[in-house]
Amino acid sequence: MNSGKVEFLGGVGTLIGEDGYIKDDKSVYFLGEKLESADAKTFTVLKAKNTRQYSSYGKDKNHIYFQDKIFDGADSKTFEILDDEYTKDKNGIYYNNIRLAGIDPNNFKKEGNFIKSNGIIYENEEKLDYDYETFSLLKRYTTGNSCDYNIY
Repeated sequence: MNSGKVEFLGGVGTLIGEDGYIKDDKSVYFLGEKLESADAKTFTVLKAKNTRQYSSYGKDKNHIYFQDKIFDGADSKTFEILDDEYTKDKNGIYYNNIRLAGIDPNNFKKEGNFIKSNGIIYENEEKLDYDYETFSLLKRYTTGNSCDYNIY
């Protein structure tokens, strides 16, 4: 690591604060592992919209990163985080970096862990065989231990 200025960027929430990404004038690191292709001048940590303050996603002028790996296929100009597991770009909707086939990123509905679009329903990364027209999330329970319970 360069002996110049070191900046702690966050990206992993812990009980004592944010950890994860750091950078100096020349390099970017995730939990001590150097991101060989990352551009330190343009690298930032992306913030999740409605969940914890930071995410494990980073971005530079060329790539999206998930932790210490390039997120292949993600468009860095249009990429955004929907919540802890779901992201989107101009090419699609992703669940933990898995593209959900057939889901239109410009016309979808997200309810809890479910994504609906184009007559298709997913729960997380699993495509469901439910009736698209009548399916709806009736109630969502969230407990303090971050386990979700859905009724549908």
